[in-house]
Amino acid sequence: MGTLDQIIDPYLKGKIAPECFKTFTSIARKCLADKGSERPSMGDVLCNLELAMHQQDAADLLEDMAQKVANGRMNGEVTISINNEQCIHLYNSDKTPGVEFSEIMVPMGR
Repeated sequence: MGTLDQIIDPYLKGKIAPECFKTFTSIARKCLADKGSERPSMGDVLCNLELAMHQQDAADLLEDMAQKVANGRMNGEVTISINNEQCIHLYNSDKTPGVEFSEIMVPMGR
């Protein structure tokens, strides 16, 4: 009836990627088919739910990257501000900041 967006949990409104929502609602509609032969198999349901999850993950990643770019923190850039005034702008080439040592797998020889 075109009212699915009106019955969604208010907590989730605005947090679901449109592609994810479309995939999820499509499989839900198919599951509600009157004839059992028209309903998807459990494998199809699982496959579509995994697709929806990946679509949401991709949208979340893009949103996170956009926020980092907007805040000037892409590619290890660090900005220090005091009273909303930028005072230091550094570039960190370390791809894993905060991770100083990896786990020693073979402790012999150290």
